[in-house]
Amino acid sequence: MRALERRLGRFTTRLNGQAVATAMWAFASMSHVPSGKLLKAIGTRTTKMMGSLAAQNAISIIWALVRLDAMPPRELLEAADSRIYALLPPVLPAARVRQISDQSPENLRNERGVSAKAAANLLWAWAKVEHLPPPGVRARMEHHVESLLGEFQPKHLANLMWAFARLGWSPFRESLLKALEKRTLTVITSFETKGIVNMFWAFSRLNMRAPRSLMVALQDQLASQAHTCNAQDISNAIYSFAKLAQTPTEALFGALRDRMMQLSSSLKPQMISNLMWSFARLEYVPTREENKIFKEAAEARMDDFTAQAVGNTLWAYATLLLRPTRRLTHLLSNQGVKTIKEFTPQNLAFTYWSFAKLLIEPPAPLARALQKRSLDTMRHFNPRACATMLWAFARIGRGLSKKLALSLERRLEIFIEDLKQDRPALSPIRNSVIVSPEISGEISLVSADLERVGDTPSTPPRKGGWYQSEEGGYGLVDPVATDRKIHEPRVAAGGHLNSQDISNSLWALAVLGRTDSKLFYRLWDLTQSRMVWDSKELVQLYEVYNFVAGDEGGHLLQWKLESTRRAAREECARLQAQEMQTTSLLHNNVSEVLTKMGISFENEGRIGTWTVDMHLTTPGLEHVLIEVDGPCHFLYNTSIPNGPTALKRKAIDDLGWTLVSVPFFDWGQLRDLRSKREYLHKLIMPHYTDHRPSKTRNRAKNSTPTRRAPSPSSSSSSSSDSSSSHPGAPRGSGATPPRPEIPRRSPAVVSISRNLRQSPSAQSPRASPRRSAKGGGGGGAVHGRERGSPPPSERWGTPPSDRGGG
Repeated sequence: MRALERRLGRFTTRLNGQAVATAMWAFASMSHVPSGKLLKAIGTRTTKMMGSLAAQNAISIIWALVRLDAMPPRELLEAADSRIYALLPPVLPAARVRQISDQSPENLRNERGVSAKAAANLLWAWAKVEHLPPPGVRARMEHHVESLLGEFQPKHLANLMWAFARLGWSPFRESLLKALEKRTLTVITSFETKGIVNMFWAFSRLNMRAPRSLMVALQDQLASQAHTCNAQDISNAIYSFAKLAQTPTEALFGALRDRMMQLSSSLKPQMISNLMWSFARLEYVPTREENKIFKEAAEARMDDFTAQAVGNTLWAYATLLLRPTRRLTHLLSNQGVKTIKEFTPQNLAFTYWSFAKLLIEPPAPLARALQKRSLDTMRHFNPRACATMLWAFARIGRGLSKKLALSLERRLEIFIEDLKQDRPALSPIRNSVIVSPEISGEISLVSADLERVGDTPSTPPRKGGWYQSEEGGYGLVDPVATDRKIHEPRVAAGGHLNSQDISNSLWALAVLGRTDSKLFYRLWDLTQSRMVWDSKELVQLYEVYNFVAGDEGGHLLQWKLESTRRAAREECARLQAQEMQTTSLLHNNVSEVLTKMGISFENEGRIGTWTVDMHLTTPGLEHVLIEVDGPCHFLYNTSIPNGPTALKRKAIDDLGWTLVSVPFFDWGQLRDLRSKREYLHKLIMPHYTDHRPSKTRNRAKNSTPTRRAPSPSSSSSSSSDSSSSHPGAPRGSGATPPRPEIPRRSPAVVSISRNLRQSPSAQSPRASPRRSAKGGGGGGAVHGRERGSPPPSERWGTPPSDRGGG
């Protein structure tokens, strides 16, 4: 072969287009890569005579070079673009296209000069070398492909869609998409497994809402061929549905998961993390067997995990509220330290998010590495990453170094300046509560890395594209609408702060004791702009507002828009009423013991934006509140209160009340009634006081609480923990109406005592001056909301939303 190459090289300057095309086709068919010298000579010769080449010869040469992994020179590609543009027929009206399509294949080839196979090969070659031709060439190619679709075979159709997706080339011609749907349905039974998977991947990469009939047909066909899928096919297929936020049919999803179990030994690290990410986005909790497969595969191949794979895996566990085993957590942390230089700001932010979501404090080596990497890359952080990191540290309640805190605050200051210079980035006000879907993190927030077809893509799909409406028509996908549809966080134009970032940052600064910072008040000023807030954002703002209430009934924060303040107050009241509808089994048990002790109390009350489990009404104890704290109020496997719990304790203490905590880990060790009575007596009676001025017994106007006897029966409770998916979860029976607000106890006449077991100030940030309870018009507290994930948890997709504790 080398001898033939040398001889061919001597005559390169004499070869015509047909000869060069034939030689290159032969090399490509044999998978024989010629010498670099010969390839360079052929490239130069082709470029010089491109203006006289037939379309088939020009396409064959480019296809062969790409097939041999020989990158065509830029000059050759540009010359080929000009030649293809000249040879393709001009854009014709739809009637003329239909007229041409009715001709015989021979006449079509004579008129156009580019066959269906040649067009598919050229698109494939362009996509392989990531060469996006000029708009004029693309327009003519689309029209030409549309007239040829009747000749496209399944392989050509799959290559066509793959090329469009690879190049980020969203077809703009409605008739082309309709013709593509019609042709695909015609030859659907002839598709190979790889071709169907490539079609799904292309739809997800382009954010294209394919017609329902086409999606159903492709899913049915893939379900019947699932037994032929390899591990990469399974990963790409499930990933594609997750990106589209479209749950596959039960038959297909079950078949793919069964095949995945059979091929568990073939799962690579990227596939493992992508599958976990996809399951989280599809709101599917793996079975015990599937989870075991993922755990074992991840542990066995952890040394090959990239930073993205580490982040995606942690995000998936956090989103599904599945705590990884101690060994897997240790391995992921160690691999995170090893690959720390690969972490992007997004990876850093949502790695913190994942640990915070699961209420796990990151291992010390990983925490140090993450903070150092965050400081090194701070200039690349966007508003979402800054807000997410602050939220994560606030939810955990500890671990944020002063240096990193100041860096995050300075970075947010920059975005505030940008936002003030570009006010149109703010959403227009609507005088109603906008409840947007929740994510994640996400991937949105977190995007899985997919590279090539056959590998996984590394960039998120290009925004925009075509979709088919329910009425059957086509139209452009609105990027914002697409983000909300697939449960991704809303991102303001130009990377500016949006309402979610502002509310999360304000809440985090309050928890972290930074309510006296310049950033805090600048962020609050932004909330007074005419923006759109969703339900939980409004509650978050109202909680911060009440926490920073000033002395003597005044407020350090002001509402400039009455409509926003009113909406926030109403949302607080609504969510608080929901919180007071269920009571945990642990709560009921404590209530039963108090009743037997002869201590009177009111169940489920509220102080401002805070709900409290019990308010003691026995004379001398009217200033005492009891919180029955379940696991969600503490860091996992510790007795350390998390950030939201510390904030609540401090806020109530600053209002002049004495809050005592009955933690689940103490109560669970008490085996009999006597030990429980002794425990509560030691906890409560040190706070007994004879100070009972009439002022403290007066209730707020129109807010006289009625007493509800504690439920002696615990059988009606649905759980043993006072939590749901977030601290501050709903409590109370479903039939009981919301309790009136418990008024503020005057700090002047109340002896403030700390929890004998856990001083609130020891776990909470530095106190601001004593707060006034004024303005607490009700509302359950929903704190520290992260976005990014759909139910059963929210999402990392934010990231899918719970707001921390309360």
